[in-house]
Amino acid sequence: MDIQSFLPALQAVLAPASNAVLWLFVSLVLVVVAIRIYTAITPYDDFRLIGDGNSAVAYALSGTLVGLVIPLFAVIIHTGKISDLVIWSTIALLMQLVLLVAEAVTFPGLRRKMAEGKCDAAGIWLGAMSASGGALVAACNIP
Repeated sequence: MDIQSFLPALQAVLAPASNAVLWLFVSLVLVVVAIRIYTAITPYDDFRLIGDGNSAVAYALSGTLVGLVIPLFAVIIHTGKISDLVIWSTIALLMQLVLLVAEAVTFPGLRRKMAEGKCDAAGIWLGAMSASGGALVAACNIP
């Protein structure tokens, strides 16, 4: 047997792996960019507060992360286009920003209490709200 006989099998194995690496890389870049945009808009330094042990902020930002990733998960499963990934990542970020504004209007001062470490329940609520928003966005892109 020569190497030529193994090339089709090798290509069949490597092609999906290279696609997976591409999808993973693009997804990670999109999520990092979205989280950076989101945390630039929150009224405090999320990462510093999480590093200081603020559970409420950690809960809220964790929910936002889930809310950003779930739509990407749905796109990867249901489409074959990187452009769809970019579009739905943008839509997921917009949903998170709308939820951030809605929360600020509905519960004024809640983020301040969270930043002061006084309200873990608020962080859990906001995290669940963010994750739920992401699930709704994901459901909208399923054909």
